[in-house]
Amino acid sequence: DQSRIEACDVIFDCMETYDEKIAGWIHPKTYVIHMHSYHKEDQIIVPNVNVSDVRKESHHIFIPYASFLLLSSVLAVAKKQTSVDTCIVTSLQSAAEIGYEGREDLISQMQAFVHDDEMESKMFPLPDAYQHLPLLFQPLPQTTALREDGFTLEETFLFEKMTACFLSPPKVSATCVRVASLHGLSMSITLSLQHETKLDRLVDGLTSDPSFICMDDVTHNMYPICADVLHDYRIYIGRMRMRDAHTFQGWAVCDDLAIRSTAAIKAARYLLHNIL
Repeated sequence: DQSRIEACDVIFDCMETYDEKIAGWIHPKTYVIHMHSYHKEDQIIVPNVNVSDVRKESHHIFIPYASFLLLSSVLAVAKKQTSVDTCIVTSLQSAAEIGYEGREDLISQMQAFVHDDEMESKMFPLPDAYQHLPLLFQPLPQTTALREDGFTLEETFLFEKMTACFLSPPKVSATCVRVASLHGLSMSITLSLQHETKLDRLVDGLTSDPSFICMDDVTHNMYPICADVLHDYRIYIGRMRMRDAHTFQGWAVCDDLAIRSTAAIKAARYLLHNIL
């Protein structure tokens, strides 16, 4: 209610659309952690990378897409070991990001297939799309609205906003794909490194970071999948290999909902312990 909102020092804003009435209840000195960005002045915060950049005078903090959280976390570890020139990623994303309605839409497609009925969708690739397409059995190369230049908003965000985390960000090329999964995000990552680098050096950096779990056993076909990360805030990474001395490739997965909610909580803890 209004009185509780007015008394808060930190508020988590999970609303998908801007509510002018509720926004009017928020005290000017309250810090708002947004899960959806409405303001150009929102600080983009990745707690594993740039949480110390939170400014006392800026009261709007934006927790970015799960794909951005995963990729920027990997880059932060890699850049401690060597300079990264370019990064090419393919991000495979579940229906969970669309919310409860997206999960139910996918489940209804599965039920229709089992009963030999026609599969229909009202949610994919997006609820307000010009035409809706069944997600089951066909990945859709779109997770957010398409721009006139052919990139989606999420793909553009990935290569434009890395400057919020790094002084010299690598050039990022991304394709974001919606797949028929109820939870989880998987990402194929290729890094072009400026200097010759040994795989062990990068693996050691990832292994020593508490935000990562390395699962990489080629002898027993062990590598991370989305079932491994359900309700886990960490990033699981495997299939790590060097194409050559300058090219690292890996496969990383995370729980797309858990990684964002955990990032929001870490940002709030930083505010409480360092600013408020």
